[in-house]
Amino acid sequence: DKAIYPLIKIPKMAGVMSINDPESIPDPHMKYKLMFDFAQAATSDVKKKEINGAFVEAARIINLHIAAGVPKKNLEIVLVGHAGGLFSLINNEAYQKKFKIDNPNIPMINELLEAGVTLIVCGQSMNFLDIEKESLLPGIKLAYSAKTTFSTYGMKGFQLLDIF
Repeated sequence: DKAIYPLIKIPKMAGVMSINDPESIPDPHMKYKLMFDFAQAATSDVKKKEINGAFVEAARIINLHIAAGVPKKNLEIVLVGHAGGLFSLINNEAYQKKFKIDNPNIPMINELLEAGVTLIVCGQSMNFLDIEKESLLPGIKLAYSAKTTFSTYGMKGFQLLDIF
């Protein structure tokens, strides 16, 4: 009940707690370039009905930075999905065809995109999993591979964080 949601409002687990007088905080003048690697699959009966935990963790990390005083303009966030994590990024029609239910990730994806987060998918995984580019949600970018995306963004100064 005490959680705050300074930027990303959903889901509930993306909330953070206020901390009074911390001795260590992020520098609000620095530019934070964070890249999240996720492959968490939505394949079990339970997981396919829930928001992908990787998105929740990314939202929480974003909210932690904002709550600690980093202005949104100083955050540049990239989420790179591969393997089974790609099923969370497909449109409702494709999700229904695969899992027989609506994609619960769509509101979360839309909120991340509206917050300026870049979402990129691995073209190699798309190929292996037989996911067509047309099945991706609007705003999702297709990369040649996740691995080349990591190296490219790493060379641009992004810190790679694994989230599971």
